[in-house]
Amino acid sequence: MSQILAYPLARRRGLIRKQGARLADMPKREAEKHLAYLLRLQGDTLTKKGIEAAEVARQVAALETAIRCEIARHLVTCGGAA
Repeated sequence: MSQILAYPLARRRGLIRKQGARLADMPKREAEKHLAYLLRLQGDTLTKKGIEAAEVARQVAALETAIRCEIARHLVTCGGAA
């Protein structure tokens, strides 16, 4: 039986933009720790909602990619270094 996500994590633009900008302004080590925490939190939330483990992994990976792309976009358009 397949499950439908009401709103895939990688399409949560507000979360992605906010976290991308925040992480781009942090030192690299701190940013990586915060990103790992954020991804774990989102994965745990999906698991508690009964989403299958494979789908949780796909959603978390897509969210990580989206946030890392946003970090790169932020660094290019706003300058700075991570």
